[in-house]
Amino acid sequence: MSSGNAAAAAAAKGQVGDYDQAVEYWDRQPATADGVLGGFGFVSDADLRDSEELLERALEAPLAAARKGERRLVAVDCGAGVGRVTGGLLLRHFAEVDLLEPSRHLLDTAVRDLGARAADFPQGHKVGRVLCQGLQDFDPTAEAGEEPRYDCIWVQWCLLYLTDGEVAKLIGRIRFSQKRTCSRPPNHQTKNPPPPNKKNTKKTTSCG
Repeated sequence: MSSGNAAAAAAAKGQVGDYDQAVEYWDRQPATADGVLGGFGFVSDADLRDSEELLERALEAPLAAARKGERRLVAVDCGAGVGRVTGGLLLRHFAEVDLLEPSRHLLDTAVRDLGARAADFPQGHKVGRVLCQGLQDFDPTAEAGEEPRYDCIWVQWCLLYLTDGEVAKLIGRIRFSQKRTCSRPPNHQTKNPPPPNKKNTKKTTSCG
């Protein structure tokens, strides 16, 4: 399902801000790539290629250092679903990937399938924390005296379920809770930014 269609469908089902109803909806869907993509599983490979390009541009230097064994990178896949992006992208680059997903039905499938595919990923790369919760409750803020955990917080096709207020709160929590790993300055602006108040519901990657 395209991001625009997904947003429209979510709004039609009353799911924006209705987190319990949204989880109930996903609990009824097949725990497959086709299921989490609304019957459009055939776009997965193209989406992963596009996602890899985005990741390489945003974290060019840290990823290069990790490939040389000079850094150990950690990410969290928000709205992880069945682990499609974790298995198809993130675990190939990050030593540890946490899974954040409010649907236990999908999350259990992700843990099982990713565990069975351990040999497909670089040695030592693994699923880290398994968090059965929604984005509205996700707080990656490091405790006092602790180092931030994440080099990358990956959010794809799930911001549309949050209210504008919850999105703002989430960004506030993320902003000061990551390692300083961006290849570009934190205040980098795209050449053609979207119009005000227009949400990008597809994917974002945040780095400190």
